[in-house]
Amino acid sequence: MGWTKINVFLAVALGGVLLSGCGDAGTAEVPASSGKTGAEPMSVLVEAFGSGATPLVRVDFADDSAWQKVIDEVIRPVNLEDPEAEPTEDDYQPHVEQVADRHFDGLAPADIAAEWDRAQDVAGYALIADARSMAEAAAGGEITVVYLDLTPTPELEAEFGWKYGRSFRTLTSEIASIEANLSISNMDFDEFADGVDPHDAVFRGFAEE
Repeated sequence: MGWTKINVFLAVALGGVLLSGCGDAGTAEVPASSGKTGAEPMSVLVEAFGSGATPLVRVDFADDSAWQKVIDEVIRPVNLEDPEAEPTEDDYQPHVEQVADRHFDGLAPADIAAEWDRAQDVAGYALIADARSMAEAAAGGEITVVYLDLTPTPELEAEFGWKYGRSFRTLTSEIASIEANLSISNMDFDEFADGVDPHDAVFRGFAEE
């Protein structure tokens, strides 16, 4: 079983509040753009970031039942000290906001990154539930979603080498610990992106040391 570096007390005390504008780049390559973008404002993401939430963006609308399964797994509370423990009322629940706007239908992470206005006063990380996520949910096995970094400014990219729009795929069971760590800047986005399984490019937690 993997492990995640985190100050559990701080994560629970702060409730996973996103520090707008704070973020670091990942290492996984952003999937190629689908070629589909739009002029509609991304106000729903602005609102989510402004409230300290991580938006869970639906980009595949073929199966409502599968979408609900994805939601249930993403927001499932987790004992950050012992993920294998029986559920309790003290478990940490990630601060996630569902986004099921058809404006995002068919968009790739690269499309969302391209459409996001980097001049916004707020920024954050987004979760993307794509066709693969829905197929996995429908099949009843493990479910993965994409974590997308919309935080690096051009200045931070130049200074630290962070890359805006980097992404990686993760098991939904790892989202609570990732979101908690990112929300208090306890770990950087690239640490998780660097930690994906080399065999299938999915983050499954950190190996035991």
